[in-house]
Amino acid sequence: MQDERSRYEQSMAIHRDRATQRDLEHVEQAIRKLEQQHGVDYLTGSEAANVLAAIEVFPCEEGSTADAWLDSERNNAFSTVCSVDEPDNAPRLACQVPTPRSYREAMRSADAKSWKEAIDKELAVMAKMGALREVDLDPDVKPLPMVWSFRVKPKADGTISSFKARLCVAGNAMQRGRDFSDTYAPTVTSTSWRVATGIAHSIGATKLQLDVRSAFLQSDVDHEIYVRAPQGYDTQGRKIMLVLDQCVYGIPQGSLMWFRELQSTLVSIQLNQCTEDPCVWTSGSIEGGDWVCLLVHTDDITIYSHPRCNRGKFIAGELSRIYKSDQASELSWLLGVRVLSESATTSLVQDAYAVGVLHRFNHVRSKPAPTPLSPKAVLKTSGAHESDAALPADDVLTYQEMVGSLQWIATTSRPDLAYTATSLARHLSAPRQSHLAAARRALRYLRGTINYGIVFGNTAGAPTLEAYVDASFASEDKRQSTAGYAILFGGVPIAWGSKRIKTVCLSSCEAELLALSFVVQQLVWIRRLLADLGMPQEDATKVWCDNTAAISSIKEPLKSSSRLRHVQTRTFFVKEQVDNGKICVEHVSGVDNPSDLLTKSLPVAAMLKHRARLVHPINITNE
Repeated sequence: MQDERSRYEQSMAIHRDRATQRDLEHVEQAIRKLEQQHGVDYLTGSEAANVLAAIEVFPCEEGSTADAWLDSERNNAFSTVCSVDEPDNAPRLACQVPTPRSYREAMRSADAKSWKEAIDKELAVMAKMGALREVDLDPDVKPLPMVWSFRVKPKADGTISSFKARLCVAGNAMQRGRDFSDTYAPTVTSTSWRVATGIAHSIGATKLQLDVRSAFLQSDVDHEIYVRAPQGYDTQGRKIMLVLDQCVYGIPQGSLMWFRELQSTLVSIQLNQCTEDPCVWTSGSIEGGDWVCLLVHTDDITIYSHPRCNRGKFIAGELSRIYKSDQASELSWLLGVRVLSESATTSLVQDAYAVGVLHRFNHVRSKPAPTPLSPKAVLKTSGAHESDAALPADDVLTYQEMVGSLQWIATTSRPDLAYTATSLARHLSAPRQSHLAAARRALRYLRGTINYGIVFGNTAGAPTLEAYVDASFASEDKRQSTAGYAILFGGVPIAWGSKRIKTVCLSSCEAELLALSFVVQQLVWIRRLLADLGMPQEDATKVWCDNTAAISSIKEPLKSSSRLRHVQTRTFFVKEQVDNGKICVEHVSGVDNPSDLLTKSLPVAAMLKHRARLVHPINITNE
């Protein structure tokens, strides 16, 4: 990077006498503006030379500027230097298709034909399922409006799979008690999915996925709901309204009604609901060779089955028959996560989603950054200097969307981004220029690590559970501390977190004790989940901590310093788990503690060392 900056300065010096000072300053300002737009720190030396040499090729008259040249030639030079190699005949990506916000916008778009086919298909499915029933318009009834929701469904490689149109009820106009009562419906947690995937990989289980088509339409609605005829619905000139006989997307109780319907079906085919996660269902045992695990995320169902039994395929076939869905296929894509199953490894990577995020925020051609945040960077609530002004309203929305996208990646498959995403999320309500710059740097880091993800590899014997924990003492701008932990199953991260401790800690020992209590809470639940899934942990789970004072306080809390008495409740909680034989707290050197990556922004060498323990580059081939 220093070499690039040096060449840039040399190029500026060489051409300084070829242009007037006025034109030179204008070009420099334009370059800075383009750098900000494209998310790069500076231009390469060759680009700067081309920019300034153009003043000689296109001499400026007195009082003129280089705007005409910069608007065309400068962007061409940028594309040549920073472009991602993409063939001219590359298939269109789903993220490149504009998403219509209304029926009218869809019909006026370049993809109107595809959207119309999707709309007709949705109406045909609803008619076949008997979801809508026509009745005469009643002046005493105020029907609810219906709206269309559009989405382009991507394949695992990010290209277009299909155009989707959903007919939804404007649920915001519904009233509790009149139109609905209960609404909560659970979905499987990311941790449960990763734990089950780890078990499935360790025993070589088959992995199937099933997408229930028009899932909500498979369940009955529990209230009488009247709606208007939507756009695109042929009323044949009659004054009618519609009654919902089945659940439709948009109604608050729709997810709950579908979950209850699916729940009764799974019970009927003799699956047992886990007590630790209601969306995880099991049958059989690993020792008996008939183990089956089913995970539910609304209408996406994942089935893991022991290699010595065919019950997983039977369950998938029964669900396809009952809900008239396509046959189950090998698991390869779930909720934006690509699943690569090979003989020795199972990998979880969000490369296609990451590419979509980069396209969305114009960072596909940005220069990769070596770390998610600048080393030792601390994002402050107030501006560090006068130029660090609050963002305008449009940029605030952009910042919030950036952080939301980063959070989904960080919580699903990228623990190396957890601290960055958490730090950026603390400033969603009032971000400043420095926060937006930090978010753009995180995108540039993502640009260089698109193919990184979680890799389940070979382990000797049954995989074991362990955890690393750390705390960064008084590292925040209000002297608050940050706790971080990484829970590994067979050496692979299945749960992690980066959390700011709400209270101000008075010592590093206190911060570490609070961090220990956070990770032990998670471990107690995960140990019970593993027992539910048929792989109980007989031995105590080791928790590695780099603070000897905290470890001593856990072993003998009554002898701890008076300065720690106000946190003894959490200390005794951890000690109780240690005494029960569930947890064992051990010491690890700070330089060998990967959870350090979850508490602060590290220098490049330390970051790369800890990252190698958590995520790995994955060889991805798009067929």
